[in-house]
Amino acid sequence: MNGRMQLDLDLNEFNLLTDDEANLLTRVNQTDKPYRNKVTIAELFARQAEKTPDRVAVVEADRERTYAELHAEANQLARILKDAGVVPSQLVGILADRSSRMVAGVLAILQAGGGYVPVDPHYPRARIRYLLQDSRCKVLVTESIYLDEIIPDLPDSIETIICMDETSFQHEGYKVYTASDIRRQKDEAIAPAGSEDDVAYVIYTSGSTGAPKGVMITHKQVLNTLFWLEETFPLSETDVVAQKTSISFTDSVWELFWPLMVGSKLSILKEEDGKDPGALYDWLREQRITVTQFVPAMMNVFLAHVHSRKEPDPLPNLKWVFNGGEALTANLVREWNRLFRVARIANIYGMTESAIYASVFLCTEQPAEETLRIPIGVPIANTHMFILGQTGEICPPDVKGEICIGGIGITDGYLGKPDLTEKAFTYHPITGERLYRTGDVGLLSETGVFEYLGRMDDQVQVRGYRVELKEVERAVLQHPAVNQVAVLAMADQMGLTELACYYVVQMDGVQPDELRAHLQEWLPEYMIPSYFMELSEMPLTPHGKIDRKALPAVKPSANSEYVPPANPIEQKLAELWADVLQLPSPGVLDHFVGQGGHSLKAIQLLSRIESDFQVKLSMRDLFDAPTIRGLANRITGNLQEMEQKPIVMLSKQEYYPVTRAQERLYLLWQLEEDATSYHTPGVMRITGSLDSGRLQEVAEQLVARHEALRTSFHLMEGQVKQKVHSDLSIEIETWQADEEAVEKTIESFFKPFDLKQAPLLRIGLIKLSSEDHLLIFDMHHIISDGISKSILLEEFCYLYQGQVLPELSVQAKEFAWWQSEQAAEIGWAEHEAYWLEAFSKQPQPLAIPTDYPRPQTMTFDGDELLTELSRDWVEKLDAFTRQSSTTLYMLLLAVYSVLLSKYSNQEDIVVGCDMDGRQRAEFAPVVGMFVNTLALRNWPKKELTVEEYIGQVRQNVLSGFEHGDYPFDQLVSQIQLTRDPARNPLFDAMLTLHHAAEQQKVSLDQIEFAPYEFRRKAAMLDLALEVVKAEDHLCMHWQYNTNLYHRRTIERMAQDFVILLEQMVAHPNRTIGQLQIGHGVVQVAQGQVDDDDFAF
Repeated sequence: MNGRMQLDLDLNEFNLLTDDEANLLTRVNQTDKPYRNKVTIAELFARQAEKTPDRVAVVEADRERTYAELHAEANQLARILKDAGVVPSQLVGILADRSSRMVAGVLAILQAGGGYVPVDPHYPRARIRYLLQDSRCKVLVTESIYLDEIIPDLPDSIETIICMDETSFQHEGYKVYTASDIRRQKDEAIAPAGSEDDVAYVIYTSGSTGAPKGVMITHKQVLNTLFWLEETFPLSETDVVAQKTSISFTDSVWELFWPLMVGSKLSILKEEDGKDPGALYDWLREQRITVTQFVPAMMNVFLAHVHSRKEPDPLPNLKWVFNGGEALTANLVREWNRLFRVARIANIYGMTESAIYASVFLCTEQPAEETLRIPIGVPIANTHMFILGQTGEICPPDVKGEICIGGIGITDGYLGKPDLTEKAFTYHPITGERLYRTGDVGLLSETGVFEYLGRMDDQVQVRGYRVELKEVERAVLQHPAVNQVAVLAMADQMGLTELACYYVVQMDGVQPDELRAHLQEWLPEYMIPSYFMELSEMPLTPHGKIDRKALPAVKPSANSEYVPPANPIEQKLAELWADVLQLPSPGVLDHFVGQGGHSLKAIQLLSRIESDFQVKLSMRDLFDAPTIRGLANRITGNLQEMEQKPIVMLSKQEYYPVTRAQERLYLLWQLEEDATSYHTPGVMRITGSLDSGRLQEVAEQLVARHEALRTSFHLMEGQVKQKVHSDLSIEIETWQADEEAVEKTIESFFKPFDLKQAPLLRIGLIKLSSEDHLLIFDMHHIISDGISKSILLEEFCYLYQGQVLPELSVQAKEFAWWQSEQAAEIGWAEHEAYWLEAFSKQPQPLAIPTDYPRPQTMTFDGDELLTELSRDWVEKLDAFTRQSSTTLYMLLLAVYSVLLSKYSNQEDIVVGCDMDGRQRAEFAPVVGMFVNTLALRNWPKKELTVEEYIGQVRQNVLSGFEHGDYPFDQLVSQIQLTRDPARNPLFDAMLTLHHAAEQQKVSLDQIEFAPYEFRRKAAMLDLALEVVKAEDHLCMHWQYNTNLYHRRTIERMAQDFVILLEQMVAHPNRTIGQLQIGHGVVQVAQGQVDDDDFAF
């Protein structure tokens, strides 16, 4: 022997699986079922028609057709097809709208032995011509309405045209049959031609080469899926299946044939009603639909409508909803299960090449709290699924690879494209079974279910439709002026996929609208990009290819020129949009997030819409339709209209009720009367010639204007009440000090309030020089919030200049009354159900190691660390939020929760958040305590990518705000939380974001106001991060409890926040586990930080 071993072996000769792993894979793929063989769809329908001739088969609008009538019409048309020379496996084109006539046409083609090629009549003419030319159809079945339109585009292969309705159309180039010819045929049953191995249909899908490709499916292949459906979800005579999918897509196949094979009813939805969630809901209810299907994009919109109807038991006849076409999120399933008592979702994975379906996961139970995405489940009958690695080896459980599928239902290949067919298939490395390569990335979990993780190539799913980006790019390049193009997929604010087109032109003058119009001649609507951006040149890699990662972020508002309002509703919405977003002339296609919208502005906009239109829209409505035109359509649609009761001033009383939040603040004050943690302080620097007498007058005017500034709080017979004092003055304290003494002077100004003594407001003035002053103010949180400070500053400026303010129609005390009225009339049941489910399992306390032992009771001693992110960061974050269609708060919350997770080594993180309760426009200019606290719960699991996690956070923020009216204190009492006197209930960390006016410079005639940064010496929680977004920077206030943390720990934490932020923005495809920080629990364990810095 040589001294060296020769290793020249094929990796696939080795079985890399352990015995347990191999057994799991075998068990998962034990799917053999002895279904009927040597039958066709046409035979099964004919037998059913003979068995139940008088039973209703198809319902269309107000017309019903029995099995006998449908069978007779199919027989007559089949005779015409045979006369036209159709033989088994010969392809026949059918171009018709969804109708019972179309159903009869498809059945007739199958009866004659042919395979049907569905062509959507609404496709562009160029695409229609391609489908008919590529399939080489000799016979076309159609309707008279489309004859004149399609004749110029028919390929030379077409010899015969069969028009299913009456027409006088004749053409010397074609043999033409009409409805009269069909009716003259005998309607007796004829023996269906063909066998199970003949082609039943060819459906075209988007092609990576730039052209669609036809998938051939035989009767045997598709019947395997249909038999499995009947075995798994058995239909009866009373079941009604919805037919609402275009026959050009694979889901239409089960909709058409499954119910007609077993004697159930098929109900056909009008084309236009499928795009209106209100009309769709009414149709599903009226038709008593029991089985239907949705893609997640449409399910989101549909659920928003169901939610608005507030029906206790929506669609009680509905049993199953099949989800497919896109990844299904756990949040969507949770929302569905909350709204529907009976209907459940079946997440069914598959594609045209697998004869509709390949695997299934039944969502019969509510997903676990930590679940983000729903698995695609286990293989259906007679189907095998494997995860293959890059070299074709079988991947063990929990290892990512390509999902490959084998079994009876897999296509034989693509029509006339042997090269593409060869590339699309591989073989099992051990058994040799032929497997279809899906191009999907997935894994087999240790529990024996498959999970979908994304794509390996440029294929994307847009509203459930498969789109190859190269096909879109090829269509763009058909424009004579376009020289280069790159099309990317991007996620919108709800995680739905949209397309963005970047292009370089050879000449000037190619506008996005012109390019969009060009694409409408080549592509279906769902393949046309939403956004267009012209570039002077494409960024290139060192190898000369387009560097797609270097393409600039698309601004949704910049996708076309200004589009003005087209009707009074759009005009009024544009006025509200301009007012809330502070824009001069917004166009109706401008994007809310792209124009600076965020969660707070969303609440303000929705409040104004409710007030002006008497229509209640949710946060989800705005993020689903983030343009003026989109919202206008929602308003004019079938959403719930509200009858707004006017809010009237309460009659004069000595004491008034308080809100739940105010009651909690009062009880907290009783526990710690000397604390200043629940104050809302501020300091403004005034430069210029200040009139101190005028300053005093303005302060008194503000106190007189806002009752909250004249309110005290008292415990009356066990209940907290508020008392409004009619005549109360406030005196501005003044001091002379130099810069060195300022910090101590400010610190001494902030003293505890006695809530029983009004006013709960103090104002001070520090004179540094004749032209330089510091205005200090402090209010207790029980009478104010962040927006209150903005209101006071804005009104101060008006009053200081001698302007007159409009009278207030309501005051803060009316808010407490209105809130209790809302609870009594509407109830909290729906909101309560959401929050109780969110916290059905109590979270563990945040376990960040402390520098000092935690006291036995909660303390409020604190300090503050101020850090800043520059203008470059602001621009970078704005670009990221536009690209990902998130808000700044959502992004910051994602980073903050990951930071807390890294420091605590926990993957269940709850962060507190304030939500403004000024839902009614009447409360918008009122000073008071209007906020409710939300406990936002997220799971930053290590295996999630940054993009996936930000999507989870986005969904949770939207859902939290949608149910944000539910009082936090009510939640705490309902979940019977085990209280720790040393901790805040539910969360120990908080994140707030302000876009407040008091953070900006304000110039008056002779003076200028500017924010003055100061350190607060109190803390409400262990840790609170307050982010203030100014025009050119982000100011970050890290407030922390000094009885727990040393300042250097917070400094490290602030540094790590920026480190994480930079990584998450730059690398959204990294997993949470791959993100690095400089400190935290892991680093302590590895000896990278001194143990003395933490007390475990």
